[in-house]
Amino acid sequence: MTERQAVIELQNQGSTKMQDNKTLPTQATLSDIPLIQHIADIAFRDTYKEILSPDQLEYMMKWMYATESLERQMTVESNTFFLAGKNGYASVRPDGTTPDGLPLFHLEKIYVLPEQQGKGIGMALFEKVKDFVTCKAGGHAMMELNVNRHNRALGFYQHLGMSIARSGDFHIGNGFYMNDYIMQLKLWLPFQWIPPLCLEFKLRTITADKQFAQAGFGDVTNHLHVFYLAHGVMHRYRLRHYAS
Repeated sequence: MTERQAVIELQNQGSTKMQDNKTLPTQATLSDIPLIQHIADIAFRDTYKEILSPDQLEYMMKWMYATESLERQMTVESNTFFLAGKNGYASVRPDGTTPDGLPLFHLEKIYVLPEQQGKGIGMALFEKVKDFVTCKAGGHAMMELNVNRHNRALGFYQHLGMSIARSGDFHIGNGFYMNDYIMQLKLWLPFQWIPPLCLEFKLRTITADKQFAQAGFGDVTNHLHVFYLAHGVMHRYRLRHYAS
């Protein structure tokens, strides 16, 4: 088994049932903007059709999902978008630090097509964002999101471990307000473990010590040494690998 095969095996350990329907979330690019807009035109409208006035709904669609707005979010505002096939999307951005010094990230969006809800897609997107944030922050972070106080997704976020920290009414222009709860989730990465998805987000170099290389992946236990960069500091993790 080569080092590349070992990496693939470690990545596969983080797979979920989402692979079965080919909607495992992947990072979006500028070329995916039309797809994000298409999903939003259905999912965002469905979410808020009974919460917001038609005028506010149209205002927010243009404000959040116009092409120039999404381009700015991706390139200037450091939003990272993820797509679950053609069925849903999420985005997250860095938002400074908490009062006690933790890196703070804001989960901006997470929407799934109405007919695809209840199939684990929203949870897969949420977990992808969690892994991305944890790896990006180097192990410890606080993630927040704003959710409308009448949004039925509130229970979904609570089920995933988020809790209400505070509430607020935020003016977004044209006399419109977002009446939100701000929810929080503290994220941390055990020192002894690195999520396989960190290989995708943070990996810089994979190498093996002399004993590992000389063993040739025989019927013995080996250790794969993974090095990745977080906050400019090189970290080294030793992952136990049972060769086949």
